[in-house]
Amino acid sequence: MNLATTRFSEGTLSVKSNFNTAISFEPGTIADAAPVSVNYMTGGDRTRVQSVTTAGISTETNAYDIEGRVSQYSMTLNARPGNPLVMNYVYDSVSRLTEVFYPEQYGVPGSTRKRIEPQYDNASRLTQMKVAEQVHLSNIQYNPMSQVTELITGAYTGNADIEQYTYDTQTGLLTNQKVIKQNSNVKLLDLDYNYNRGNSKGSLNGKTGQLTNIVNKMDGNKDR
Repeated sequence: MNLATTRFSEGTLSVKSNFNTAISFEPGTIADAAPVSVNYMTGGDRTRVQSVTTAGISTETNAYDIEGRVSQYSMTLNARPGNPLVMNYVYDSVSRLTEVFYPEQYGVPGSTRKRIEPQYDNASRLTQMKVAEQVHLSNIQYNPMSQVTELITGAYTGNADIEQYTYDTQTGLLTNQKVIKQNSNVKLLDLDYNYNRGNSKGSLNGKTGQLTNIVNKMDGNKDR
């Protein structure tokens, strides 16, 4: 066993293992962290953070909607006081995020704030995601356990990828993952996942959540 001892003396921290290797940190080699102050809302739920100031570095602020949900977050760096990084959040009537506005891209001519638009099914599971008006994630399908079985990425490119997932019906563990080009049906990825207990105690067919083997069905040399 590799035992270690720690000693602090006159501002010097020394760590020494039984292999007789010591590491020392002399005074002044580790910079002090900047002081941080936190302010809270003065009305409603007073546990909500209103602002966080890191002295000499930045100020972060939160704004809330009438339901007490974060509607705006901003960070202003002391080095760039005129370029605050502002995020805005919009919710539906059941508090699901429906829009997220990213910070302005300063210095990029004609740039606008990117908008993220998630959509949901009746069970509040994600079904589609738009970024800057383009569909990046779509056709998300689920099994009765709400595990994702298929989704499409990059539909806006006209050459999307289809991702497919298969699970063990008894344990819910992922057993196979595929990625296929939608237009050409060319397979890009095909992996099997195994969780067999091998020589451990108990049934040889028993499984735990610990991954024991990955089979690359497109290139056996890449099995793990």
